[in-house]
Amino acid sequence: MSTTYDKDLTIWAKDTAQLLRERCWDAIDWEHLIEEVEDLGKSERSAIASQMERILVHLLKWQYQPQRRSDSLFITPKSLAKPC
Repeated sequence: MSTTYDKDLTIWAKDTAQLLRERCWDAIDWEHLIEEVEDLGKSERSAIASQMERILVHLLKWQYQPQRRSDSLFITPKSLAKPC
């Protein structure tokens, strides 16, 4: 199973999910599965921290640079979407 993990992570993940559904415990690549679950948590925390930092920077700029305020701070991808 680890050869699939090393060659194609997507196929490995699908295969592992299927093995879990079928409860084929002995066939599961536990080492890599645990590693992936741990990494997922780390990447989620990192993404949240990055977004929090971005928000704080914007708020500090808003507070301490009033002369540079613009509506661009409030533009989001949703508000940029064109109506159908």
